Amino acid sequence: MDVIEAGAIAVALAYVSTAHSLIAFSRAWRGSGADYILTPSRVDVPDIEQRLRLEVSGVDRGGEPEIERRLAQKLQQLRRGDLYTAGMAIVVGFRARTIRFASLDVE
Repeated sequence: MDVIEAGAIAVALAYVSTAHSLIAFSRAWRGSGADYILTPSRVDVPDIEQRLRLEVSGVDRGGEPEIERRLAQKLQQLRRGDLYTAGMAIVVGFRARTIRFASLDVE
């Protein structure tokens, strides 16, 4: 794991905790389309229906076009994953000092 990825994960987990009251329940498995499985922070033992996938990416160089392109890629990765649950993608733009967030609902 490089420093950009590690930094993006730290920022993303802090963001979902403060903005959405979610915490990391576990690392996701290969093929799930995500990096982490999230659960509401106020639940001791979450039901599977309460879990969300989180896919994270970091961009150290580049502005809004690169961040938006990466966000679209991460949403597509969530769609292709084998875990059938809602999810969210977060891209942290370090140079741009921004966080972009998009959610994916299951149909």
